[in-house]
Amino acid sequence: MMDIKELSISIFDSFNARALTPKQVAKKFVPPDCFKKLIRLSNTLLVGPRGSGKTTLLKMLQAEALENWDSIKSEGYRKQVDFIGVFVSTDIMWSKQLNSLDDETFQQNHRGLLARSAFIAHVMHSLVIAMDYRTSASKDGIITEFKRVDIEQKTESEIVQEIAELWKINTKILSFDSLKRALSKRINRVYEIAIEEKIIGADGRNLRLASHNFLHIDFIHSIEAAIEIFEDLSNLSNEKWVLLIDELELAPELIRKELIDALRSDNQHLLFKLSLCPYSPDLITFSDEFSAKANNDYEPIRLWYPKKEEGYQFCNNLLLSMLEQRNLTDTSPEDIFGYSTFDHSNKYELDSEKTKAIRNLCKIDKSFKSYLEKHKIDLNDLEGLSDDVMASIIRKPSPIIILRESLLTLDKENDKLKIRTRKKLEVYSGVYSLYAVAEGNPRLFGILMADLLDHYIETKKTIPPNFQYSKILEAIEKFRALLKTIPCSLDTTDSKPLNLVQLLEFIGCYFRDLLLSQDFSPEYRGSFKTKESTPQNILNVLGVAINAGAIIYVPKDSEEFVINSLPENKRFRLSHLLAPHYRLPLTLGKSVSLNSILKKYKKEMPEKHLPLFDGEVDCD
Repeated sequence: MMDIKELSISIFDSFNARALTPKQVAKKFVPPDCFKKLIRLSNTLLVGPRGSGKTTLLKMLQAEALENWDSIKSEGYRKQVDFIGVFVSTDIMWSKQLNSLDDETFQQNHRGLLARSAFIAHVMHSLVIAMDYRTSASKDGIITEFKRVDIEQKTESEIVQEIAELWKINTKILSFDSLKRALSKRINRVYEIAIEEKIIGADGRNLRLASHNFLHIDFIHSIEAAIEIFEDLSNLSNEKWVLLIDELELAPELIRKELIDALRSDNQHLLFKLSLCPYSPDLITFSDEFSAKANNDYEPIRLWYPKKEEGYQFCNNLLLSMLEQRNLTDTSPEDIFGYSTFDHSNKYELDSEKTKAIRNLCKIDKSFKSYLEKHKIDLNDLEGLSDDVMASIIRKPSPIIILRESLLTLDKENDKLKIRTRKKLEVYSGVYSLYAVAEGNPRLFGILMADLLDHYIETKKTIPPNFQYSKILEAIEKFRALLKTIPCSLDTTDSKPLNLVQLLEFIGCYFRDLLLSQDFSPEYRGSFKTKESTPQNILNVLGVAINAGAIIYVPKDSEEFVINSLPENKRFRLSHLLAPHYRLPLTLGKSVSLNSILKKYKKEMPEKHLPLFDGEVDCD
C-alpha cells in the first residue's frame, strides 16, 4: 500500500524554504493576497501542493521574520499581527522512524504514545526558541522590533524552573538555552525508548512505558500552562500565541487528528495555523459531523489557482520583486517577455497574428471553414463584428484556433490533416503565458524566471519567444523526471507498475486528441471529473499527483479545500506547466469523466491495472 505522506515530495526541493532562516525568508518575501487572511487572529488551515509557499508563509509569522522584513507593505502588515508565532516543522525523519514501529510487537496505542511524545517535545522546543528570541537583546540591522520583552536574568531563571517542573525536565542551569538542550535530549530519548522496546519485545511493555512520566504529558494543556507561566512572570497578559505547524501530512496520524480537533477548541492563549497538502485521505476528521468546520472554527486558505487569471497578480508581484533585486526597475515585464498570441490584444486587424492564424486555419481545415460559414463570418471584416458575435464565435475559441493552426498541416496526398510533431510552440511565450505556466507556484516561478532574467541582463533586449519556450521545456522535463521517481503504482503487485507519469500521459493525450484529431469544435474540453465507479487505486495515484502539483483541483465554492476522498463529481485539470508538453491551451475547459478518458486507453494498460469502464464518453 503506497504511503501518501512519503509520496507527496517536493518537486523542486532545492528551493524549499524549509532550509532557510526566518531572516532569509523575509529578505525575498512577496506577500500574496491570502497573507491578509493568514495574519488574522484566528485558527487557519493553509492548503496547497508542494512548492506553493506554505512553509514561507508560516515562517513569515515568526517574530524574527517580521523584524527583518523590509518592504513598502511590511510595516502595515506588522501592525496587524497581534500574536506570537511559534514555527514547528514536521521532521520527516523522526516521523518515518516512529512510523517504522509497525511490526506485530507494537500495539497501535504504544506507537501512538511514542509518536505523540516526540511531537510534543518538538513543539516544546519550538516554543522555548520563541520565548528565548523575545527576551534576548535586539540584533543590529533589524527593521522594527516586534513584541520584544525585557526581563532580568532572575526572571528568566524563574520561568525556566517552573516550565521545567511542568514538563518534567531536569536541568541544572536555569536558562532558555539549557531548556532547549534538555528538550533536544528528550526527543532523542523517545527514539531510544522506541528502539529499546522493539528489541525487548511486548512482555511488560505497559509497565515500562508507564514508568517514563514525560511520555504522558498532555499536549495542549502543557503548552498553554507554559505560556501562562511566561506571561505571569514577565508581567504580560492576554497574549495570543499561534502554533505554526508545517507539513501536517507528515506528522503521525494521531497528532494530525488531535491538531485538527484543536481547531474547534477555545483556548485562552493558543491558536493554530496548520499547513497541509490538498489530498489527505486519512483525515476522516473533516467528514465527521463533530469536526471543525471551515469559516466557523477555522479560516481555510487555498494556495493554488484553478483559473489562471487568479494567479496573475501574485506572479506579477513576484516578478517585480525579482526585477528590483536585479536593478531592473526601469523596465516592465511586458518589455522583457513581450506578449503571447494567446493573451495579446483582443483586436483583430487584418495583419494581426490572430487574424493570420484564422486565415491560415481556414485554408487547411475544412471543419473550421464550415464553422465560420455557419456563423456567416467575413474574414475581411472581423473588426466589424458585433461584440457579442466576436466574443462567442471568435474570441472564446481563439486558443483552440491558435493551436490548431500552429500544429496542424494538410497532407495534400490524402487530403487530411496531420499533426506537426516537431513544431516549436512559441505561442506559449509571453508574460501572461509564463504566469499561467507557473501556476502561481512561487518555487516553480523562481526557477523558471531565473535563467530568463539572466538572459535579459546579458542582452538588454526582449527575450526571444524561442528562448522562452526552450526554458519552459527545460522546466517541464525536470518536473516530469521528478514525477517519474514517485514510486506509486496502480497495482503494487505488478513487477512493472504503471507510474504516475503514464497516467498523466493518458489524460494529456486524451485532451490533445480531442483538440487536434477531431473536427474543429469551439468548446474546449480540458478538465475531468471522478466518478463513484472510478477504482480507488487510480484515485490514490491522482491524489499523489494533486499534492505534487501535476493535477489541479477545481473545487466548487461550497467544497472543502482538503480532499480526504475522491467521490463523484470532484473536478480537476492538468497543471498548465504540462500544457506545452501535451499541446493544450492554457485554459480550464469543460469536463469529461475520468472513466471516459481511461476507457479510451484501456487497451494500452494491463487488464489488472484498469478494471471496468463501459459506456460512451461522458461530457458535461
